[in-house]
Amino acid sequence: MKALFKWGHKGVNAAVMGMFVLSMIYMFVKWNDIPDWAGVHFDLSTREFDVYASKWFCLYPHIVNAIVLAVFGIVGRLITTVKVGMKINAIGEEKLKTFFNMTMDVLKLSIVGYFSHWSWCVTRQERFSEIVMELSSYGLCVGFVLMIMGTIIIRVVYSNKKVI
Repeated sequence: MKALFKWGHKGVNAAVMGMFVLSMIYMFVKWNDIPDWAGVHFDLSTREFDVYASKWFCLYPHIVNAIVLAVFGIVGRLITTVKVGMKINAIGEEKLKTFFNMTMDVLKLSIVGYFSHWSWCVTRQERFSEIVMELSSYGLCVGFVLMIMGTIIIRVVYSNKKVI
């Protein structure tokens, strides 16, 4: 299980970095094709542009992705190095840390995928994809629900105290 998680974690990190770097490269290659006054933000209900601004604002999704990757990197490091602080045994602590990292991978993939697609659409000046919006939303919901449920289950199963 530990080796499988390790490879899965590396795969997610490679996919996330690939989306981030490739979307940035694509934007810079197509930079001269982006109009000076470009659509930079989408109305969530219609998925059409609702804000137009200087094409420099097209860099916004990349800035958000860089911040997201930095925050998830710091949180991931904290998860693996800081003691959880719950009254669970060592096996439970290891499982909880692994589970948190897996959940963070789901969240990271959803967020970076969303903003990478946003960058793609802004670069091409086309409508935001409904399927990407839905998959990102589902990924966030699933990630948060799994984190809460997993924490409760691991806390009960690996508790140092007997639970009735």
